[in-house]
Amino acid sequence: MAKERLISANELYRLIEEEFDGVCVYDVESFEAVNDFQSIVDRATTVDAEPVRHGTWIGLEYDGYADGNPVYDRWECSKCGCEWSGEEDTLPNYCPDCGTKMDGEE
Repeated sequence: MAKERLISANELYRLIEEEFDGVCVYDVESFEAVNDFQSIVDRATTVDAEPVRHGTWIGLEYDGYADGNPVYDRWECSKCGCEWSGEEDTLPNYCPDCGTKMDGEE
């Protein structure tokens, strides 16, 4: 079985309509195929999901310099303000408080 993933039902509807674009709407078999595909999408299981929040760790305190740049040892989540102590290479990929993905995007 394929790995489970979240996809957009609206995007599936759009792709189905795009695939059958230009097909004669009076072609009963094509019309039924479109309805069958959309019916399958409608029957698919739904899940509770939230969009991924993106953020970054903001350096708060540094204890020296390396190559002319400050070396931070205290950090703050750009979304919720949760603080994390440790060197940059110990920062988690997700904020332990709010779940924001720390990938540098905003």
